[in-house]
Amino acid sequence: MGYSIGKVFKPIENNMRKYAIVKSIYLPAKNYKPIGLIKNITTVLKEIHNNNYNIIHITGTEHYLLPFLSSYNT
Repeated sequence: MGYSIGKVFKPIENNMRKYAIVKSIYLPAKNYKPIGLIKNITTVLKEIHNNNYNIIHITGTEHYLLPFLSSYNT
């Protein structure tokens, strides 16, 4: 949906790879319709449940995910 702040964060992410394992999760829905939000929330929760992340960083407008990630280091 337009210009992504993720592109701005990419150089920082690449530099972080020198010090830690970094994995980007890209969301399947690029809209804010209810079904899109549900798909994105489900995708993130499934990914986090299946992996062990020390820190979760949300880049961009996906701040609506925060209430669903409150029990993690976000």
